[in-house]
Amino acid sequence: MQHLFLMEFFGRGQSGRSYAATERVRVFKSLQKNVRLVTFDYNDIWQAVAPDLEATHLNMMAYYQGDAIAGGVRVERLHDHQQVTLVDRVFNQSDRLVGEIYYGLDNKTVSRRVAILYNADGSERIRLLYQQNKVAQVHFWQAGQLQVMSFTALVRQFLQEITAQEPSVIYADVLEEEMTQAYLGVSNAVAKVAYIHADHHVGQHQILVGFRNLLRSRQFDWIVTGTHNPAVDVQTEWQCRTADIAPASITVPKSVTALADRRAMSVVVVTRFDRIKRVEDMIAAVVQAHQQNRDINLQLYGTITDQAYYTQLQKQVTDAHASNYITFNGPTTMRSRPSRLAN
Repeated sequence: MQHLFLMEFFGRGQSGRSYAATERVRVFKSLQKNVRLVTFDYNDIWQAVAPDLEATHLNMMAYYQGDAIAGGVRVERLHDHQQVTLVDRVFNQSDRLVGEIYYGLDNKTVSRRVAILYNADGSERIRLLYQQNKVAQVHFWQAGQLQVMSFTALVRQFLQEITAQEPSVIYADVLEEEMTQAYLGVSNAVAKVAYIHADHHVGQHQILVGFRNLLRSRQFDWIVTGTHNPAVDVQTEWQCRTADIAPASITVPKSVTALADRRAMSVVVVTRFDRIKRVEDMIAAVVQAHQQNRDINLQLYGTITDQAYYTQLQKQVTDAHASNYITFNGPTTMRSRPSRLAN
């Protein structure tokens, strides 16, 4: 039995979802299970993301390119005079061109326009046409025949092929609607398990699209949540079979956990400032706790993805007269500011 953990994409900086997925794979490896982490987007950053899991990683693009990229690839990135990326050229170990990605500007933001993947003999295998950094159409060559399809259809075909090779349980970390549809279309799986995060509710009774379609479909055997309350919510509201698990933990390096480096009574939050994160609840809790213990303080770190929301949070702190013990410290890493770690 193989266990396939599905994630759409891994970036150079791991998100909370991708970190959780890699930790699940490590747990299954430690239990000596046949486990693979399956991704779908075209990238060559796996060694930078989780090198210890590289042997368990299966990428859809690499699967279809086969021998063309055996042994790994290298990427040459070409820029214009303003250092804007124009083209990524991908070469295999024999210095044969096996991929090209062309970029353009959308509202001053660099985005992919076309990605072309080649076979070992130089013929075209897959062409991905993008709109606003999402695949709008796929040209797929198989046995000399061209098929034009959606990205969802390509993902579904890929998953059907790999689950037909061996009995498989698929674990989907689902957000995007099109990816949800692809996962749901797989008929070969022995069982389907979906993970839902605390953000399946955005505001009261408002469900994110990907989760809503997943719940409505009732085509997963189990829904897994990170804590008990969401499991009960989903079971009650949607009559789905659920289970809850302990969230993945992070091992903090000893270099940043010395007692001398810790600030007593500090609460440290590292997140992105987006409404989905509900930072306002953390601020309200600390304001309430501070009334009982004047030493309690809150240190907030992270990037701003919603400026209006960030301004709202700042006003919340000001209105609560909490600026002296609740501070916004901008983006950081644990390694860069060890003195801020809390007991």
